[in-house]
Amino acid sequence: MKKKVCAYCRVSTTNSSQESSYENQVQYFKSLVEVYADKETGTSFDREGLLKMVYDAGVDVNKVNDKLVFTASKREPKFEEIYVSNTSRIARNVLIIDIIRELRKKQVYINFMDWGKTTRD
Repeated sequence: MKKKVCAYCRVSTTNSSQESSYENQVQYFKSLVEVYADKETGTSFDREGLLKMVYDAGVDVNKVNDKLVFTASKREPKFEEIYVSNTSRIARNVLIIDIIRELRKKQVYINFMDWGKTTRD
């Protein structure tokens, strides 16, 4: 059975030197089911592409006291794996563990290509 996957791409700034990095990441993953992408800092989780990807993975996102709270929903995920080219592309904040825990409940795993590691194990 063919595995359903997506990719997440991000650059930190709109600086022209970052544009080629952004385009390279998106082009690399184009053959996948869907590419989610942001041109924003990795220190915040309030990014449109990231939040859409998390939602499509079956995780609800709610704002409580100006903090984003992630909770596994009853929705079926649209994919089983998320690929990121570099670990820092998904987040530069240790609170990413909150998202990873909820994704794991939905059996959706992040593959960090720079480390050759996955959140599956």
